[in-house]
This record gives sequence, structure tokens and C-alpha cells, in this order.
Amino acid sequence: MDQIVGAVQSMSRAELTKVERAIARRRAQLEGEGDTEPGSTRVVEYRPYADGMLQAEERAYTRKDGSRSWRGPYWTFTYHSRGRRRRVYIGKTDRPEAVLESEKRTIKQAERALDEREKIEKVRREFAPAEKVVREKEKIEEARRPFTAVVRQVEAINRALP
Repeated sequence: MDQIVGAVQSMSRAELTKVERAIARRRAQLEGEGDTEPGSTRVVEYRPYADGMLQAEERAYTRKDGSRSWRGPYWTFTYHSRGRRRRVYIGKTDRPEAVLESEKRTIKQAERALDEREKIEKVRREFAPAEKVVREKEKIEEARRPFTAVVRQVEAINRALP
């Protein structure tokens, strides 16, 4: 270790930069051991809004040399609807409330579409057993067709005989 410290004292500016980059890469590797994306996001701010919560996150950007910078903040709005947690991405903005107000109509349309989809799924589940019976009958009829044709041919031959 003393040899490394001694070598650093005699390095030029370019060599020091190269060593710093190597150290940054190694630190990034050590942070990533056992974790695919260590600390890739961090929450910067929470704000209650309407019936939910606005959240600002910054995302990590790792450069080719291994150093890391943070980009953002990117805003999301989280709320509960019909027993589930919903999340709307707002994006990078200084006024998330204003963007969310302009998007309320779109959110309501999406909620109505989800309601309709759930109603359709409920009806499908109710009629699924009946559809299964119909499909089974069709399979049976499909299997009988070749035998029915043979029986008709035999009957025609029997009628033709004296």
C-alpha cells in the first residue's frame, strides 16, 4: 500500500486522472456486487397532492469512465383507485401540479377504460363454463363426421343390394 501512495506522489496530472478513473470504475464494481443496479434512483421530494402523492426522483447515469451523475428530477403521481395503487409518470418539469391538472382528463378516460375492461372480464368469467360446453359439443360433432359419412355409405350399399 505504501508503494502505491509513493507512486501517486510522483505521478503527472494525466497519470493521476487515469488512476482516478480506474478507482471510480472499481468503486462502481464494488457497489454493484450482489445488486444489478445499485442505487439507480433516489427520491428527492414527496408532496401530497389531491388524493395522492407527488414524488420527485433522480436517476443515476453511469458514464463510460465509471463515474456517476444524477439526472432529473422526474416526477410521478401515485394514488389509489379501486383497491390498487396507480402511478402516473409526469416527467421532468418545474411545475408537476400544473402538468397533472392538464392530464386529469386523460387519467379519467384511462380509469373509465379500466372499468369497462373489468366489466367485460366479469361477463367473460360468468359465461366461460357455457362457452366450454359449446366447444366440447363442437369437438364431439367434429369427431363424429367421418363415422357418419361411413355409415351413410354402408346404408347406400345395403339399399343397392337385392
